[in-house]
Amino acid sequence: MMTKRNMRNQRSMSTVARVVRRVRRHASQDAASERGAILILALVYIIVVSVIVAALTTWTTGDLNNTNKFTSARSMDYSLSSAMEVAINDIRYAPLVAANQTLNAAPPSYCWGTTSPSTLQLPGSGEADIATWCSTLEDLGSATTRTVTISACLSTTNATACAASPLLQAVVVFNDYPQGGSITYTGVCTTYCGEGAVLESWDWSSKAGLTTPLPNSISVTSTPPSSPPLLPLVGGTYATASSATSGTVVVSSATPTICTVNSSGVVSFVANGTCTIDFNDSGNANYSPAIQQTQTMTVGPLANTITVNSTPSSPTQGGATYATVSSATSGDTVTVTSATTGVCTASAGVVTFIGNGTCTLNFNDPGDTDYRAAPQVQQSFSVAVGSPAGLSVLGNASPQNGVPDNGDSIVYTFNQTMNGSSLMSGFTGTSTAVFVQLTRASSSSSTSWQVCSTSTCGTVVGLGTVNLGDASNSTHYVATSGNVVYLNATMLMSTNTSGESVVTVTLGSVVSGTVTALSPTTSTTTLVWTPSASATSSANGTACATTAVTEVNAPKANF
Repeated sequence: MMTKRNMRNQRSMSTVARVVRRVRRHASQDAASERGAILILALVYIIVVSVIVAALTTWTTGDLNNTNKFTSARSMDYSLSSAMEVAINDIRYAPLVAANQTLNAAPPSYCWGTTSPSTLQLPGSGEADIATWCSTLEDLGSATTRTVTISACLSTTNATACAASPLLQAVVVFNDYPQGGSITYTGVCTTYCGEGAVLESWDWSSKAGLTTPLPNSISVTSTPPSSPPLLPLVGGTYATASSATSGTVVVSSATPTICTVNSSGVVSFVANGTCTIDFNDSGNANYSPAIQQTQTMTVGPLANTITVNSTPSSPTQGGATYATVSSATSGDTVTVTSATTGVCTASAGVVTFIGNGTCTLNFNDPGDTDYRAAPQVQQSFSVAVGSPAGLSVLGNASPQNGVPDNGDSIVYTFNQTMNGSSLMSGFTGTSTAVFVQLTRASSSSSTSWQVCSTSTCGTVVGLGTVNLGDASNSTHYVATSGNVVYLNATMLMSTNTSGESVVTVTLGSVVSGTVTALSPTTSTTTLVWTPSASATSSANGTACATTAVTEVNAPKANF
């Protein structure tokens, strides 16, 4: 007898339905059979709950409005014949009122039967009975006509227990007539009015602890600005867009010194560097925390440009200086340099013309914390050959013994290249013998230095005269006023890198007369050179200006 029962039990396990029926028919059989039936019913219970969840998801994919909460659930493999789907559709497609009745009638019942809550027992998978309990909140005067809560449990569970701890619960909101409708609305529902339904929530029975929370994920649908070379820029903004399976995403900045985020998810770029934006959702009772999503972007400085607002007026070699005027978007001071230092130099934005040709100026701004380096701006213009003039004069003594004698020299520098033959006939610049004449006009005057081509100064070299600056001393280089001293000398002319002619006259022995020493011999004097108009430019033959030039580095002990 035991063997036959065991065989029957083994055969009943082939299908869930047979086992369930077997369990019901043989509830009074021995304890071993009852334990087997309970285990099988537990298995059926798990299968049925899974089918209910899948079916509810199926229903949400119909003309019922979906929410992001069910994005992952919709991908499940499910059966269309679950108890929950049938239960919801049974409510959804039932007329609110009878045909040709108006909505200002007494509020109808939106659940099954004549009272609420009531139960609808529908066959589930494996012939296990599932009860769906329904309760309703009604408000005919609002856009939300009814809110229906449906709870699913095994049929052995009563309504109160099921509502307290359902295996699955759905909250459905129906908009049964247009926004702004009221209880006095007299529209006629000829078939059904439950058109606009939104599944507000569902509960995986967290109270009962039967399942784990639903999976949750974040989707970021916005893209930060990304134009070359470096964007986004300081001062700009970026509106993020994101969503989570469970609901709202919290957007925050992981680098608040570079970028900040307001409560609306708008990013503001406040400094250069790497901006990292975090997207988070901590989940809720039904959804797990989502994996954090991030966006990283390089924030570049603001664009920077340079504007030059000045031009030189008739730039001429040795002529008036040029004060540049320029500005940068950054507000920084623009640095001005010369790219052609042989023609022009620049200091603190003021340009000096030292040669002729093309002068090219560079305007630069390296930028700062908020502004990138500006593209360099150049300004080029022609510098005309100016009138030749004396640029500098310098006395050199070897040794400094207070008296002009053998080895001492005076160096004359013109502001451009000079014609050698205009200084002395046949002079090409090579070392040439000449004579220096020293004279003093009166007792209160200084000694005058003049270069000649003959020992008696019958022919004067076109270098003009140099005042030796000894008038304020008790003794002079020429003792008695009116006396004349002649000395042998050599004259050499060269051209420096700036295109300027440099003439050096070096003293030799005394030809006639007596040269005296200053007292004391270390007394300092200042040379003043007055060029001669007979000297001309090699470029255009223009006569040299006769403006006096004071010795550089004066005062000094010249001889």
